[in-house]
Amino acid sequence: MIQLHQSLEGKPVVMLSVSVDKEGAPIINTYFKNVFDGKIPPFAILLDPSASVAKTYKSLKYPETFILDPQGRVRDKIEGVLEWNNRIVQSYLLLLAGQKSF
Repeated sequence: MIQLHQSLEGKPVVMLSVSVDKEGAPIINTYFKNVFDGKIPPFAILLDPSASVAKTYKSLKYPETFILDPQGRVRDKIEGVLEWNNRIVQSYLLLLAGQKSF
């Protein structure tokens, strides 16, 4: 996800991670440090222990990815893990954002 964020810098795409972990920031910081070689990701992480965002978007499984347009409408929903560093996935995101490609 960090590489995806870096590859989309300057493009009309915003990444926001939403965590529904009830333990809040400490558990999220530990997770990202363990998974991402001790680094906290450069994109925003919304802490949502009450799962209100998940309820709003009817999110039932984790992880799930919602791709929203600038008006907040869901353009696509991806259930499960995805290889974010894949150029096809990155091009798809740019296509949804109105860009042709890299």
